[in-house]
Amino acid sequence: SADERQAFENDGLVRLPGLIPEAAVRRARDSVLEALERLGLWKDGAWRLDAREKPRWPDSGVKASRDIGNRRSGVEALLNEPAILGVADQLLEGRPFERRIYPRPQILFTLPNADRWFLPGHWHCDCPRLGSGRSPGVQMFACLDLVEPGGGGTVVVAGSHRLLNGAQFI
Repeated sequence: SADERQAFENDGLVRLPGLIPEAAVRRARDSVLEALERLGLWKDGAWRLDAREKPRWPDSGVKASRDIGNRRSGVEALLNEPAILGVADQLLEGRPFERRIYPRPQILFTLPNADRWFLPGHWHCDCPRLGSGRSPGVQMFACLDLVEPGGGGTVVVAGSHRLLNGAQFI
């Protein structure tokens, strides 16, 4: 919508609940849970974390790329969902939807057993900066399970897409 487009322009992010069909989210979630079951962390529809040490920053516990793997067919299929492709096409304003920098989705994962959540002491930027000041693309996040306040390890800061746009370099 025009309001969502304006929010994206202003804040650099827009939340689109229900964009991805539930069946596609369920397949992606099942794909990740399959790996967690092999690790002994998920069984019979519930977490099995009693024997697992609680993560302490900077150790986040499970390493998604190593322990779960970024080649999960259900997760990769999300990028081919018509709704995702349609929104990406609109936000890219005619630029091609290509995957040279990140050829497949990256799984970000936080076990739900931390004692407390806190703001990390350092920040990083996921996307390279272009000399033109334009965004190099669109980054999408899809939550495969309920994420409670203070649960999860990813923070997105509204407006950060324009941070230091006036600088010659970072």
